[in-house]
Amino acid sequence: MNAPAATTGSFTMPTEKGLDHLVVELAATWGADAIRDSDGTELSPDLMKLGFEVFSTLALVRYDQAWAKQHPDHAQQKYLMAGPTLATGGELRLPLLAGYSDQQFQIDAQHDPKEWWEVIDRTSGAVLPLAGWSFDAASGAVVIAKPAPFHQYTVAFLVFQVWETTSMYNHLTNGWTGVHQRGLDPRHPETRAQMLKDVDRFIDEKPQIGWVRFTSMFYQFPIVSDDKNNARFKDWCGYLDTVSVAAIRDFEKEHGYRPRPEQFVQAGTYNTTKMVPTPFYREWVAFIDRYVHALSKDCVATARKRGKKSVLFFCDHWIGTEPYADNFQEIGYDGIVGPVINGRELRRIADVPAPVQKELRLYPYFFPVNLRNEPCFKEGGEPVKEGRAYWMAVRRSLLQAPVDRIGFGGYLSLVQKYPDFIAFVTRLADEFRAIKAASGMQLPQQAPFRLAVLTAWGKTRPWMYDQTWPDGGFFESLAGLPVAIDWISFEDLRRDGVPPGTGVLLSAGDAGSSWSGGSEWLDGCAQARIREFVWTGGGFVGLLDPSACWKDGKLFQLRDVLGFDRETGQTLDIKWNVGAKSVDQHFITADGVPPLGRLRDGVFACSTQAEILAKQDGLIALGTNRFGQGRAVYFAGFKLGASANRLAQRALYWAAGKEDTLQRSFAADPRVDCAYYPATGRMVIVNSSSETVETQVFDQNGKTSELELPPHGQIIR
Repeated sequence: MNAPAATTGSFTMPTEKGLDHLVVELAATWGADAIRDSDGTELSPDLMKLGFEVFSTLALVRYDQAWAKQHPDHAQQKYLMAGPTLATGGELRLPLLAGYSDQQFQIDAQHDPKEWWEVIDRTSGAVLPLAGWSFDAASGAVVIAKPAPFHQYTVAFLVFQVWETTSMYNHLTNGWTGVHQRGLDPRHPETRAQMLKDVDRFIDEKPQIGWVRFTSMFYQFPIVSDDKNNARFKDWCGYLDTVSVAAIRDFEKEHGYRPRPEQFVQAGTYNTTKMVPTPFYREWVAFIDRYVHALSKDCVATARKRGKKSVLFFCDHWIGTEPYADNFQEIGYDGIVGPVINGRELRRIADVPAPVQKELRLYPYFFPVNLRNEPCFKEGGEPVKEGRAYWMAVRRSLLQAPVDRIGFGGYLSLVQKYPDFIAFVTRLADEFRAIKAASGMQLPQQAPFRLAVLTAWGKTRPWMYDQTWPDGGFFESLAGLPVAIDWISFEDLRRDGVPPGTGVLLSAGDAGSSWSGGSEWLDGCAQARIREFVWTGGGFVGLLDPSACWKDGKLFQLRDVLGFDRETGQTLDIKWNVGAKSVDQHFITADGVPPLGRLRDGVFACSTQAEILAKQDGLIALGTNRFGQGRAVYFAGFKLGASANRLAQRALYWAAGKEDTLQRSFAADPRVDCAYYPATGRMVIVNSSSETVETQVFDQNGKTSELELPPHGQIIR
């Protein structure tokens, strides 16, 4: 067996035992210079001798199942909430695991329930005295002898997770038939020490690898399954899985108080990232981060002593590593890799502020089914169609934020049956390498202003909301626009004001959410900072419920800046829209206004400077306002698409007062995106549509030329 004569690099491909010849063949076809294993696959010793870079996956929390079996009390824990359950008379029983997976969870009866659990009368809000309830271990239920009739009750109780989340996913999705693996909690000193030994043992078993691919570190983002093993709660940024008796005791020693169980379950919302974080939750996150960073640093140092590089898989058990934290670089990772299905997820990797190798794991994963549990690499699947849709979204943002590598994961045996997909990946890899070379791994020409995005989380959660975030794709659109972005929190705003160089400040999201800001808007200092910024010439863009928090007779606290507010039933007798005018022609709408999806209802103009640029279905969809020397734009909805991308871009440039600079590295047709790289003098032009496009293209100086791009085409000049 011979290695490929030459590889073009920057591509990592998965391997599978018994398919060495296929690996070598596809490596030559795709230009792969690195190989990796995946969950459930093994690296061939012969392949590791052929000069590839070799990445091997280490999941420390489930690597040593012998140790997990010997130490069942070191399994990871969490709080769950039982109920709410209605008392209708007489004794009330709350079966704790009702509605939860008894394959995933086991009630923690090792620690005294009276010390660690909490029963709450949700109707009155009172915590039940310890004497008012008991735990029936035989039936797994909490018993309330004398509940108040027709009150609802809940129990916050501790469980051990006896089926580790990733193991569970692979069994249910990919047909694994082995043992249900447990996940270990390094909070136990003996297990912590064992994990460091396991890093050494892992390298002893695979001395030829060059990279340890930590997948990831210790705590999974929470996925709580129901009694049919379907997810009933999921939060990609949540810290629910970091909670244990050991961790709480350490927290108590450090902070001088013990958190209540309710502070973790939060009435069944589990401190979801969409909620404005409480002061306690911020303390807990910081407490966990310090521990995870310190132990991760020890693991990376152990690998480095053995001459191995370390890469973090920014998924699965990433909680606590926090790549956007100030001290992330201290851990010492050499690389970071993450799964990406769109531009937002690419930016999540590319924008990590650390000098590490950045790699994208592209989709579709080489699994029989896709993320929607539909056929992919099996009968009825369309992997090329699926892969192209993902790549079009990723490529658009790649123009704005270059990364070092791309790759795939999964089972190679599935791919060999799809030659059209193999050909598609060949083209994709070539396009990626061409963009990388054209960019010189430097940023493209950007707008002459910066955008500051204001959320309750700030820089710790950029691009990190999931697909359920109801922005209609606005931030996906933003991920591919040539605008430099700063993510700031309300604390940042109060302390430092709007960052220097900011041309536009953005507030977006549902009322009450962490993204919009919720109760943070009750702070007068934050409001004053923004008013001053806009009044003196800055721009403000609001989407859905910007600055929303009911107070002083208004929902949008910055309605004077926006020129718009939203009626929610409190001010129906007051007549608005007085003095506002509808405008047919405007810089923002010069390319048209596409359907903006489901709009916020009840939106009205409340400023004589307000202009209504578009209505849809009788509702205000888009408007502007003048405030002092500054400008504001309000979107009542958004629906992702090429025309909407252009609308968002025009809105940002208008709000910043930089309309005359729009046509730089720019295509007249919204379906085409451009990026000019000053470091290399090259321009990349891509067509994300399935149609041939003829368009006028503006270079970095505004000079025009005519260009034709084939469907999904890419041109570099």
